[in-house]
Amino acid sequence: ADEETGKILLEKNKKQVVPIASLTKLMAALIASESMKLDSKITVSANAAGTYGDSGHLEAGERLTLSNLLHALLMESSNDAAQVIAEEYGEKDFITQMNRKAKVLGMNHTRFDDASGLSAQNISTAEDLFILINHIHTNYPAIFDISKTQTWTVSATKTNKLHVFHNYNMFAADPR
Repeated sequence: ADEETGKILLEKNKKQVVPIASLTKLMAALIASESMKLDSKITVSANAAGTYGDSGHLEAGERLTLSNLLHALLMESSNDAAQVIAEEYGEKDFITQMNRKAKVLGMNHTRFDDASGLSAQNISTAEDLFILINHIHTNYPAIFDISKTQTWTVSATKTNKLHVFHNYNMFAADPR
């Protein structure tokens, strides 16, 4: 679809409800951006560090800003970063807020069960995801700016561990 005009260019099974996996992280990034301070420093819990998948390579006890966690979330599709953010907000309340936001936006066939997309109970449709993407594009373009970043380097406080997040999205280098 054309984000500027909303014109649908190609569609297939737009109302089919399917598990959305890591596309869940777009809603997690939106809720975090709306509700939390980007410069707040968040401590990685042992639970979050142990989350399935290690793309963020986060370690228990280190502290990162929400902004840096969003880079890990969106560039590396970091499940551990999603868990850190959800825990900081209050995990149950974070998931509730994700579902509430989906309803407010009119994403009537969308349901979230976790912040990372690990749960097969995170479901949506192409039509609903288009609503989410348009909302982010219009109101939180910084989320898409992060998703286009090639490399992001940050040093965690407390541990001084250097994290280098890479974007493996083949479209990340496209300036459009």
